[in-house]
This record gives sequence, structure tokens and C-alpha cells, in this order.
Amino acid sequence: MSDLRKAMGHPLEFTIGGQTYRFGALTLNDLVEMEAKGLSLDEGLSHSMATMRFMLWLSVRHHHKEMTEEQLGDLLDMDSMSRILAEIYPSDDEESKKKQHPDPSIGTR
Repeated sequence: MSDLRKAMGHPLEFTIGGQTYRFGALTLNDLVEMEAKGLSLDEGLSHSMATMRFMLWLSVRHHHKEMTEEQLGDLLDMDSMSRILAEIYPSDDEESKKKQHPDPSIGTR
């Protein structure tokens, strides 16, 4: 199972432009929409920016029904996109730190 599938199984919240947005689990209908566009979750970070925006919009629209795909794209700058991707695709180093020290304050100065 890809990291994206695992992450999309649990809602993630991000503050962007002072407002909190909730990205929820992808539903069967979301996966059908992706399949209709010829997209797959298994590609991970090899997705184009347009595909990443579409997948994130599928995730956010359940909690923010008024938001369009284009509006989400307008909200996401490189910083917010980097934060979201870091949460969805944690590096091996970040994952090992979480396993060793669930409390992020442990081991820091």
C-alpha cells in the first residue's frame, strides 16, 4: 500500500492563509473519478502537478463542499504544498524519528 493511500485513510488538517482545511479519506466514488481520468494512487510523487491538485481536491471537497479544484489550486503555494506533501509522503528519516520518539519534543534541544 502506498504512503498516499495510508495518509488518505485518516483526515489531515492544514492551516492555509489563516483558515484550517480538512483533507479526508478518498471514497470509492473518488477512486472511480480518478480511474475515469486514467489516474492511479500507485504513482505517488511521480504525479503531475495537475494530478496532485485533482487528488487533493477530491480529498478536501468532502469537508469543504463549496471549494472548486481551481480554488484549491489558488490557495496552495509552494510552501503549503510542501507541508501537505511532507505529511502525506514522510521521508524515511521522519518516519524513523516518529517510531523512536512519538513525542516530537523528545530528543530535541
